[in-house]
Amino acid sequence: MTRRSAVVAVLTGDVVGSSTIKDRRQLNATLKKLFKQLRKHVPGTVREMEIYRGDSFQGVMAPEHVLRAALVIRAGLRQWDLPKGGSVRKGTTMDRLPDARIAIGIGTVSYRSAKVIESD
Repeated sequence: MTRRSAVVAVLTGDVVGSSTIKDRRQLNATLKKLFKQLRKHVPGTVREMEIYRGDSFQGVMAPEHVLRAALVIRAGLRQWDLPKGGSVRKGTTMDRLPDARIAIGIGTVSYRSAKVIESD
């Protein structure tokens, strides 16, 4: 009898316009805060959300909760309280708060690494 892998959802995203944000530490702290909220309010997280390349992120969760997780991330970024005057680099077209491009994949895991971004 072969063991069947559970079906999971992989949420991958990046922050749109992140290069216009002066304080990258604030961006990192905001993403970590959002991921903490996910653990608390979105059940079914299989693997912790990871940040890579500064503004990209990825995590694994139960498929029935992945859309809610995507909405929490986007809504959290959209309501981010950037400091007035100087939060966005001058000369950029970013006149709104940050947003995220998010992709969702659903399927089985064929290779599991210690890091989500190294897994298949």
